[in-house]
Amino acid sequence: MTGRDDGGFAMVTAVVAVGLFAWMALLFLQAGRGDAVLARAATDRARLEAAADAGVMIALHGLGQENRTLRWPIDGTARTLSFDGTALTVTVEDERGKVPINTASPQVLRQLLAGIGLQGEGLDALQDAILDWIDGDDAPRAHGAEDKSYLAVGAEMLPRNEAIRTLEELLEVRGMSPESFARLAPSLTLLEAGAFNERTATPLALMAMHQSSANSVEVQNRARDIAGAGRPAIEITQDISLKGRPLTLRVEARRPGGAALTRIVVVELTSDPDQPVWIRRSR
Repeated sequence: MTGRDDGGFAMVTAVVAVGLFAWMALLFLQAGRGDAVLARAATDRARLEAAADAGVMIALHGLGQENRTLRWPIDGTARTLSFDGTALTVTVEDERGKVPINTASPQVLRQLLAGIGLQGEGLDALQDAILDWIDGDDAPRAHGAEDKSYLAVGAEMLPRNEAIRTLEELLEVRGMSPESFARLAPSLTLLEAGAFNERTATPLALMAMHQSSANSVEVQNRARDIAGAGRPAIEITQDISLKGRPLTLRVEARRPGGAALTRIVVVELTSDPDQPVWIRRSR
């Protein structure tokens, strides 16, 4: 993203173009006069997709502001806006404020799992199972699991015995429930991108990396910052350079009828005017 005056115009034009393409798609869908329920669902889906993409573009525009007072924060603060009648909740997350799951120590991993409420045998089993999934051997830990345990229950995927490639892969680990994954995922990163940044960290990541409790002063203060009851976001991130810094753009789009969609894009801003943004990952 550059600081030239035409940058904002180009971004707004891109957002408008997304909206126009969405409306064209809607016209084709409605012209088919198919089943009313299916058509309505397809219409909502098209609007959700367009709105989520627009949310990503709007966030990129906010991150590209040269004026620091206008630039969007990267500390996970949520923004609410609307596009084509679709409600959007947009957050920008610093990947350096998360736990690097592939290189996390057993102590950090244990504190992370305890932070989402696991304890006792359940905590022991999931901690060892995650470590067994990532390590390079086939020997299970005391409470862990390797190929034999997964084959016994007909699992479609066996431990990789190397770095996890997608966060969703953790759902294949023995003992990982969808609920636990949903609580963990926002505080995890696959990227090894510089030192941990406590100023932009999620409270859970801060607790794990600093081996502190949920009631510690630093974790409580960070939670208040994100909730908007602590320091202003600009004060937290004003001196942080965004160039070359991996960021997650998370857009939750919701239609009035309740249909919803979440778009997650990991980007990296560059200094190259011909390619101002790299898309690292999108889902």
